[in-house]
Amino acid sequence: MTPLTGMWRDLQNRSVALVYSFPKRADPPNRWYDRWKTRVIMSYGEALERIQVRPFYCDIDSFCQKVFSNQLPDCDAVISLNAGVRPLSLFALVPSVAQWGQIPIIPCTADVIIAGERKDLGNHVAQQLGLVLPTTYTRRQIEKARQEESLIIKPRDLGGSVGMKRITGADLQESDFSFGRIVQRFISGYDVTIPIFVDVEAGHLIIGDATVYVPSGPKATDWIYDREAKESYVGGATVASVSRLQFPLQSRATEKIRDFAQAIGVDSFARVDFRLTIAELGELECIKADQLTFIEINPMPTVCTGLAFVEGVRSWVIRRWGDQPGAMGSNLDPKDDFDIIAFVLANALSGQLGPAKVNDRDQIGS
Repeated sequence: MTPLTGMWRDLQNRSVALVYSFPKRADPPNRWYDRWKTRVIMSYGEALERIQVRPFYCDIDSFCQKVFSNQLPDCDAVISLNAGVRPLSLFALVPSVAQWGQIPIIPCTADVIIAGERKDLGNHVAQQLGLVLPTTYTRRQIEKARQEESLIIKPRDLGGSVGMKRITGADLQESDFSFGRIVQRFISGYDVTIPIFVDVEAGHLIIGDATVYVPSGPKATDWIYDREAKESYVGGATVASVSRLQFPLQSRATEKIRDFAQAIGVDSFARVDFRLTIAELGELECIKADQLTFIEINPMPTVCTGLAFVEGVRSWVIRRWGDQPGAMGSNLDPKDDFDIIAFVLANALSGQLGPAKVNDRDQIGS
């Protein structure tokens, strides 16, 4: 990858619709949503303006009405912010309507959302491509699962760690398998998240640096980044604080993650989560493939200032080009969160704009 050059000029004065959503009455309680929705919309809007792209803000209902009535203002692309804690099928609404109107969609199409955000399908693809997964149990294996010391129960679809819980094997109930819930062995280690973003000039995905969550306290490898921790912005009730540290990946790990993301259909940006299966960080300098246990992929990741996605991209950029303003092209500063997001969006937009890319996606789906 080379820093932004010609693509910067090609994006100037383009217009992009930022399509967001309001919580529905039927949505699960989501106190966290009300805290991050403005930050997310603002992060995208400011980042687009940094690359001189005009953001057009639009809620889902208005977006759909305008597309179907052919009244949508001239837009070169659509960015869907319709994610969070809601039925997975609703995630596909904006990409489907955008493609119906023949407008490039970012970060992904509806089929990619289903393939990745449905955890059982994502697990299947990951296993087929050689990623290590936690032992997963079906309802028929309940007696065997009850022999585990500790289990993770999580919904098949919902994001934001809603509904995820850790229990002892002896406490496992038949109802824990209801509604497609996933039952897996708990993996001791550290939560890890890794950004994925496209290098439009090279034509392939970049696997950014890993962010490792390191909780305070004596039992760091027992902690999980669950709903309580996410809502508290600290670490939940069990730890006082959580540090985030960045590490590069060894080439084999990068290759396996890239192969997996490509198989899911990622072609703009995404995020993938693992457990780092080591007892302590110690002198860790680089993460190996056999130290990672796959948890899930997020084809529609939350991207905003202050989050690990930005930190993982920044760490990757600085290791290659340094931390001086202009390292990523034009006046973008790697130390600025908005500029990191602008860098990711510039590559994503450049990769999707133009009829050739729209046709490519149509042919793949036909």
